[in-house]
Parts: sequence; structure tokens; C-alpha cells
Amino acid sequence: MILYSDFEKWLDSIFTSKLDPTVIALNFNIYETTNSYDIELIGSDEFDEEDEDWACNTVFSSNTMFEIENNTFSNWEFALEFMSRLIKEYLNKGNNSNYIKSFNGIGVGFIDGDIDILYTHP
Repeated sequence: MILYSDFEKWLDSIFTSKLDPTVIALNFNIYETTNSYDIELIGSDEFDEEDEDWACNTVFSSNTMFEIENNTFSNWEFALEFMSRLIKEYLNKGNNSNYIKSFNGIGVGFIDGDIDILYTHP
């Protein structure tokens, strides 16, 4: 069973130090493998709500994956919905929520699909 606390620990381990100041947006890339959905956090020095290619300009990568067994979900849509809820929960109460909300935008999506923007800095 995937718990929010596992996700929070993974993200907290990434933010033990501040990211490079050129990073202005974050995206949670989801990879579907044979056995799991793997989530990677990337940072980009671009952000454009109208053009998803901003996430292709990666200047930071977590280099670690948060893994969820793919039998946890009946399909990829549920996996995306679940990940979105975990990220939103972290934005609301995570240890580094204020820090990551300082970025221009935060998105989530499958590496070969669309990006859902979950947060934009006001």
C-alpha cells in the first residue's frame, strides 16, 4: 500500500538542499514500466502554461524514482490521479511545501503524454 508518508520522505530527501537557482518550474515525470509506475522529479529553467515543452528543458533531475507497483491501479488514468493527489497533499502540508510553491509552476504527467499543471505561483 502506498502511503503519503512514503512520498513525503522521498520528496524531503530531494530537498535536503536548495535546487540550482536557474530552476523556475518543477515537473513530476511518470514512467510506466512492466512492474511499476516510476516518478521522477525534474526542474526546468522554463515555464509556459500554454506550451508543455517547458518540461523538456531539464536542468535538474532527482536521480531517484518513487516507485508504485503497477498492480496498485487498474489503469494509467488512476495512477495519474493518485499521483496528482499525493502532490497536492504535499503542497498543502509537506515539510518543503512553501519552498516548492516558490517555483513558477508545478506539473505532473506521463513522460510521453500531456502535463497537468497542479500549481502556479501567484
